[in-house]
Amino acid sequence: MKKPRFLRSTFAVLAIASNRLTRLSICFVFTLECLPAQAACPSAEAASSFCTWLDRYQILSSAVQIKTIDPSDYALANIVGWRLQITDTTVVGADWLLIIRDGRGRPMLNLRKSEFESNSGRRTIWTGRLQSPVVRLELVSSSPISGDIKVNGAVAYSGQAKNLNFFSSKGPQPDWRDPYTDGSVLERQAADSVGMMVTGSVDPTKQQTRNWSCTGSLIAQGLFLTAWHCGGASWDLPSNFWQSEVRENCLVDFTWDNGTTRTQFACDKVIAGSPSLDYAIVRLKPIVGGLGVKSFPRSVKTTKSRTPSAIFMIHHARSETKLVSSNCHIKAESIGQVRMDHDCDSDPGSSGAPVFSAASGALVAVHLAGFELNDKCEVVRRLNRAVWIDEVVSHACKHKLDSEEIPSIC
Repeated sequence: MKKPRFLRSTFAVLAIASNRLTRLSICFVFTLECLPAQAACPSAEAASSFCTWLDRYQILSSAVQIKTIDPSDYALANIVGWRLQITDTTVVGADWLLIIRDGRGRPMLNLRKSEFESNSGRRTIWTGRLQSPVVRLELVSSSPISGDIKVNGAVAYSGQAKNLNFFSSKGPQPDWRDPYTDGSVLERQAADSVGMMVTGSVDPTKQQTRNWSCTGSLIAQGLFLTAWHCGGASWDLPSNFWQSEVRENCLVDFTWDNGTTRTQFACDKVIAGSPSLDYAIVRLKPIVGGLGVKSFPRSVKTTKSRTPSAIFMIHHARSETKLVSSNCHIKAESIGQVRMDHDCDSDPGSSGAPVFSAASGALVAVHLAGFELNDKCEVVRRLNRAVWIDEVVSHACKHKLDSEEIPSIC
């Protein structure tokens, strides 16, 4: 069994339901619970865990060409959308079209056989976020095909958040809000560069894939900056962080909300990173099948300034839609250190979030951890931790893992 790299908080609600065809194990996004009381409290903030996994496949073939995934079949409520993992096992040269429709029959995504064959030799892909509680899959083929198209994994998204009071905040309630409806001009502009990252890997103790989420920001064209620990889970060895499984399961969504806009990308490769500094720069690529867009949002500007000042942080705490924590500050004793202390309210899922100067809107740090807790879940340190962006940039430019230049930040 793999030994955990470090303790991290895990939040999940497990709902198991079955029908005549299949059985799903579902951990809702936005519906999060603390670990059992006997479990050790985390000493650092972690990703927000949620997952859904099909332990028996939804299979389409020449014999069965239509399948419907309906939350009501599994006694699930408040589901607003899905993300599906699809595997192609049909013979090479087969010609078919998979149409994914919403509950009203309107097409949301078309996938062809050729898109699986051109996916770097891999026959499994993730869709982007499908904004419909009911999803219908329709296989169209001009002639019989040999083999199957399997929906072997999924993430179900719930529309309701649960107030857990587990946040690292200055007061009894977190001081955060929607940056677009209640933020300043600088906060709205900065929010465009912030995305939620969802990924996962196989938990050997459960023998199933489990997913988690973090936050990050676009620092240059196609370059996504997040925390290094977002590339692995408690069951992973440090050497397995950001390996192919995590990257292939990865989705970055810059419009994680209930609207109709889609700005989603897949993770290609890590071009710079450091476990000790706890950062990773990931190159993004368009999602297979064309769900989303090929144009990236605006990227954030960085600064080397370490002047103690007011700051704000934009993040996806608890896998929520974008939140801005403001009315917070850099602590002066952090100025000469590699890490920075701050008091912006956060929660699991905030890891990797950008910390901005309230004066200029420039990126000053990457958020890594919330309040430190002891094994009784008592707060022993009421400050959040981040790494200064100039430390990240300096390391990335000297130790980049990819031969490509890192534009505009070096």
